[in-house]
Amino acid sequence: MVPVVAILLAVGLGCVVSTLGAENVTEKASTPEPSGNLPTFESYLDSYNKKYVVKYRIERRKNAFEKNVRAIETHNKDFQEGKSQFQMGVNLFADLDNELYKKQMVRMRDTNHRKMDIEIADEMVGAAGGMPASLDWRDKGFKTGLVNQKTCGSCYAFSVAYAISGQIVQRLNRVELVSQQQLVDCSTVAGNQGCAGGSLRYTLKYLESCGGIMRESDYPYTGAVSVLINHFQLSFPVEIANLRSSVQKVI
Repeated sequence: MVPVVAILLAVGLGCVVSTLGAENVTEKASTPEPSGNLPTFESYLDSYNKKYVVKYRIERRKNAFEKNVRAIETHNKDFQEGKSQFQMGVNLFADLDNELYKKQMVRMRDTNHRKMDIEIADEMVGAAGGMPASLDWRDKGFKTGLVNQKTCGSCYAFSVAYAISGQIVQRLNRVELVSQQQLVDCSTVAGNQGCAGGSLRYTLKYLESCGGIMRESDYPYTGAVSVLINHFQLSFPVEIANLRSSVQKVI
C-alpha cells in the first residue's frame, strides 16, 4: 500500500540520468532475486554482466552490495515475522550506495513556475480530509509489468504516462499504457530535454498543446531519443486540461 502523498510526490519528479561510465553493463531485466537466495558479489556481477576495471570502484561497489544485502536480509526477517508487508531482493541497482544511486538515477531538473499562493495552500489543506490514507492501484485493476528507463533521463515521461494510464483505468476500466517515448521525443518543444531530463510541468504543457497521446504498443519505448514523428494518429485525445488541473497544485 502506497501513501497518497507519496504518489503525488512521485508523479511530480523530473530527473536526469547519467550514463554508467568506466564500466561495462549489459541491460537485463531488473527482476529482484528471490528472497532467501541472495547471490554473492561475484555471482551478482556475472548475472548482470557487470565488469568494473578500476580497483577502487570494485571495492566501492562490493561494499555497497554487501551493505545492501545485509539490509535486505534484515528486512526479510521482519517480513517473515509479520512486521512488514513486502519482501526485498537483489536487482540491477544492488551494488550502488545511496549517494551513487542518487547521482546516477535521481538528478532533478528544475522548472520556472510561480510560487503557490496562500489561497491554493489553504485549499490543499482543506481537501486533505477527503483523501484516503493509502491507495493500492492493484485493487483497482491497474497491474503492469516491470519497466526500466535504462540510461535515459526519462522519469518525467514515465510519471506522466502512468498518471494518464491510471485515469484510463478509472474511466474505461481497462489497462491501456500510453507512450513514454512520444513524451521523450516530442515534449522538447515545451522545454524538456529528451534523455537529458525534463519536468512534469513541461510534459503537461506539451500534452495540452498537442491534444493527445499514442498507445505504448504503437510508439514503444527505446531508452533513447528517436526521430521526431510529426504526423501520427493520436490514440487517446485525453482531457489533458482536466488531468493537469488535478496535479497542478503539487507542482
